[in-house]
Amino acid sequence: MNKTVDLGNITVNADHKRYKYPEAVEKGLVSAFIWKYEGEDWTHLGENETLVPGTAYLFESTSESKLEFR
Repeated sequence: MNKTVDLGNITVNADHKRYKYPEAVEKGLVSAFIWKYEGEDWTHLGENETLVPGTAYLFESTSESKLEFR
């Protein structure tokens, strides 16, 4: 993506359904923690932070799923 993305604008497609990221966390489909790579370290993305273009992120999922960023 070429713009920042708020966590509330992430949709998780899992089990043939679509969930907002917080809903997917509540259902145990994905981890509440999102990791971002800064320099030489992986750190947790803060609750109010956004995804920034050019930064590497790691999402943990308990089942096969796809993410949509809007």
